[in-house]
Amino acid sequence: MLPFLDLKSLEVSYSGAANTIVNEGGKLAGYNTDISGFTRSLLVYDELFRGKSAFIIGAGGAASAAIYSLIVNFHVKKIHLMNRTLQNSTYLAANYAMLFKDVQFEIIPYNDHRVETALSTSGIVINTTSIGMSPNTEQLVDIPFEALNRDSLVYDMIYNPLKTKFLEEAENCGCITVNGLYMLLFQAAEAFKLWTGQQMPVEEVKKLLPQF
Repeated sequence: MLPFLDLKSLEVSYSGAANTIVNEGGKLAGYNTDISGFTRSLLVYDELFRGKSAFIIGAGGAASAAIYSLIVNFHVKKIHLMNRTLQNSTYLAANYAMLFKDVQFEIIPYNDHRVETALSTSGIVINTTSIGMSPNTEQLVDIPFEALNRDSLVYDMIYNPLKTKFLEEAENCGCITVNGLYMLLFQAAEAFKLWTGQQMPVEEVKKLLPQF
């Protein structure tokens, strides 16, 4: 998609991902509303992780959106990236390390001995993969849940089901958990505004959403 855009928002330029295209006077402009959606869904929890370390599972476009938001909006200073394909996580970390030189990145393979330490010292743990999404609801991200910091926030971008096995395990460890439903809502509200120039009635839409 990116090569076909005439214009890119700052978020798209930094994250390397766009999910909303607007025809602006005959030119195609790309935006990343996932960043706004992710940020807004976290504002009420920011005291749990602001300025602390973050642990991110995955290295795709959703992970990139999370990294951008965590650095720019929540001033996270260290990010642990765990992904099955090390090449992808290394590439993602290298791109952001060039843009934000005061942020540390640690690339961690699955089942690496550093996973436990990284989890126990992180203020927020985020699953950006599709592991556990319907219909594969029995799938579970392979991490040592017992190593989670009980004062941390555990976030799954998946919204179907509302409570994945990943979130269930985190709850059993005493962590506060959040699913991706409000991220979906808030990114849609941002896209609605870009396309129509009007505000989406978010509070009214909230009433129609299933409860977590």
